[in-house]
Amino acid sequence: MMKKILSFITLFLCTGSLVEGWQPQSPAAQPPAPLILLNPGEHMLCGKSRDGKVELEDGSKFKALSGDALKIYEEWSWHDHLTVTPNTMLMGGSDFFLINLDRHGEFVHVNFFSEPSRTNPYTQSIFFIDPHYGEIYVRNGNKDEILWFVEEEDIHLLKDWEQGDRVLIGSYVVPWHKKFSIQSEHVMINCEKEYLRHVRVKQ
Repeated sequence: MMKKILSFITLFLCTGSLVEGWQPQSPAAQPPAPLILLNPGEHMLCGKSRDGKVELEDGSKFKALSGDALKIYEEWSWHDHLTVTPNTMLMGGSDFFLINLDRHGEFVHVNFFSEPSRTNPYTQSIFFIDPHYGEIYVRNGNKDEILWFVEEEDIHLLKDWEQGDRVLIGSYVVPWHKKFSIQSEHVMINCEKEYLRHVRVKQ
C-alpha cells in the first residue's frame, strides 16, 4: 500500500512540474516577425489614413496634399518601399515628394507632419557631427552607425545641427516628365528644426 502511495506522489510531482514548465507552441501560421533590412534612403509604409497621413517604419509621419490622399489610402500597399526627396521646384506646392519605389516611381506631394519616435529601433539620430568638415555619424536604435559626408556646398547649413537630432535619410532626385530617376546621392533631413533643413550627403 505504501508503495502505491509513494508512486502516486512521485507521479503527481513529476506531472505537476511538467505542466508548470510547459509553454504553448506558436501557431504554424504565425511565423516570427521578419527583420526588415532597408537600404540607405529607403523607407517602408507602415501606416496610412484616409486624410493622407503616412507613417514610416521609424514612426515619422508625412501628410499628403488633399488631391493625393485617397491614392495613398486606396492604391498603395502596406510595406511598400518608399523614399523621400525635397521638392526643389519653384511653387511646387509641397515641401517634399514621397516616391513609391514599388510602383515604378509613382509620387505624391507631402509635407512633414511629425518626428520619428525616439524609442523606435529604426529611428536615426546624430551621434557625432563635425560642422566644419561636414562629417556626420548617424546611429539607429540598434547602435548601428553610418558615416555620411556632407556636400561641400551644403556644409554651411550645419551651423545649428546638434548631437542627438533625429534625422531622416532620403534621396536627392530630379523630376523629369512627372517621373523620377533615382540618383546615387542622398539627403539628410533634420527632423528637429522648425523649418526642416536638408543637406546632400554621400557615404
